[in-house]
Amino acid sequence: MKVMKKVVVICLVLFAAAGVFALDYGVVIDSRGSVTFQEGADTEFTPREKASIWAENSWESGDMLYTLSGNLYVLYNEDEELVIEPDLLKLAVKQADFLGSGAVLDADIGRFRFTDSTRMALNHVADGVRGRFDFGGYSVTAGLGFTGLQTKPEANISISAADSADENDDDVYFAPNRMISQLKLAAPAIDKGQLFTMEFLLQKDLRGENELDSLHTVIAAEGRITDALFYDASAVNAMDTTSSSSGILLKSGLYYTLEDILYSRISGGVLWGSARYFSLSAPTIGTVFSPGLSNTSRISLDYSMRPWAEKMSPLLRNLQFVLGGNRFAASGEYLGTELVGKILMKPASDFGAGLTMGTYLPDDGDIQGLIQLDVSIGL
Repeated sequence: MKVMKKVVVICLVLFAAAGVFALDYGVVIDSRGSVTFQEGADTEFTPREKASIWAENSWESGDMLYTLSGNLYVLYNEDEELVIEPDLLKLAVKQADFLGSGAVLDADIGRFRFTDSTRMALNHVADGVRGRFDFGGYSVTAGLGFTGLQTKPEANISISAADSADENDDDVYFAPNRMISQLKLAAPAIDKGQLFTMEFLLQKDLRGENELDSLHTVIAAEGRITDALFYDASAVNAMDTTSSSSGILLKSGLYYTLEDILYSRISGGVLWGSARYFSLSAPTIGTVFSPGLSNTSRISLDYSMRPWAEKMSPLLRNLQFVLGGNRFAASGEYLGTELVGKILMKPASDFGAGLTMGTYLPDDGDIQGLIQLDVSIGL
C-alpha cells in the first residue's frame, strides 16, 4: 500500500508539472445489482458499486505527444470489501517517425490493462511498460508487467495451488507476484480486410516456492468473408514450463449482419479447451453459469437487433435487444444449457444501462436464474 501511495503522489506531481489547468477530468459511477435464484436455495442479492475519479492531460514536445492519464476508484463489492486504488495510471508517448525509421511508436508506462488477442489467456491490470511499433503493413508490440501491486479483491490471476491459498488468506493483501512478458506480431496487410496475429506470453512466478512458470502461444485471425459476414478464429497453447505439461484452447466464431432487417446481427461460435489448458486470468464464458476452460466445450448462438436505429431519438436509436444461449459440455458429456436475454440502451455517451435476465438448465442439478441491472453514469 505504501508503494501505491508513492506512485499516486508521483503521478499527481507529473499532472501538475504538465499543466494542471489543461486537465480533462470527470467522475464515472458504475452500479450493478444482481439477484440470483437456485432451486432449494435462498434468493441472493449481490451489489457492486464503483465510483472513479479520472483525469487526463496531453501536451506536445517537439515531435512527441505525451498523455498522462489515471483514475482513483472506490469499490464496494459482493464480498462487502471496500477497495480504494487506481486501475489506470500511465504515461503514454507517441511519435510519428520513431528515430527516422518511418514507424509510429506508441508506448505506455505505469498501470494499465494487458490483454492478448483473444482475451482467453490474459486480460488483467498490471504495472509495467509496453511499446508498439507500427510499420503500416505490420506491427510489433512488446510489454513487461508485474501483477503483485494490485489489491487482491480485484485481481483475477489464480493459476496454481499457491495462488488459491493466497486468495483465501486474509493476511495476504496483494495479487500474486508474477511477471508477464508479452511479444505480439500483427500483420493487417497480408490480405485486405484480414488481421493475422501471433503472440507469446511468458510468465514468471516470483513467489520463491511452489512456483508455476508458463508460456502461452497465441495464433489468431479475424476479418471479412463477405460484406455482411465476418469471422474470427484462434488457437492458444498453454505450457506449464515448470512441469513441461501443456494444453490447448480452440475458438472460432461467425457474425452475420442484416441491417435491412431491424439492424440485426446473428452470431455463433464454438470453444473447446483440453484437459491441461489454463489461462493467466480467468475469462467469463457464460452469464449464469461460467465453468473453467479446462476440459470444457461451449457452443453459442446469439441474435441482436436495434429496431429503431434510424429514429431521431437517441434513446430509441441506441436501444438494443439481445437473445442468446450457450450449450456447455465437459469431457464430451453434456452439462447444460444457458438462455440469456438482454436489453441495452445508451442514449448518451456518458450514460448507459443494461438489464440481463438468464437461466441455466443443467443436465443434472438445480435450475439457476439471474436478473442483473447495470448502470453507468459519467459526470
